[in-house]
Amino acid sequence: MQPTLYIPHGGGPCFFMEWPGEPWKNMEAYLRALPSTLNEQPRAILVISAHWERALPTVTANPQPHLIYDYSGFPAHTYQLRYDAPGSRSSRSASAICSPPPESLRRVTIGAASITAFSFP
Repeated sequence: MQPTLYIPHGGGPCFFMEWPGEPWKNMEAYLRALPSTLNEQPRAILVISAHWERALPTVTANPQPHLIYDYSGFPAHTYQLRYDAPGSRSSRSASAICSPPPESLRRVTIGAASITAFSFP
């Protein structure tokens, strides 16, 4: 059995920008080392986000979700970032506990993608 982790994602494209003092380097190192702390590679990653508000919990079942750049005023290169992770059949299992059907048009925030991009590229 895999552990449940709470991993805050920082601010938008924080890992992909230059910062005085490199404040995000420790978090990046933690994320890169995370897979080595697990008993086995995960078959799926469930990301819970407050970016979509619904009356009931809703699951994204997009086979290849695109990113949402939910920020503004950042350098142009941060709007070109990609994380082409495949969706998972496991989303069907997660959707079984939710009463609305899965939504296939939902996208993933760059914050959520940035933490998984370092851990599970």
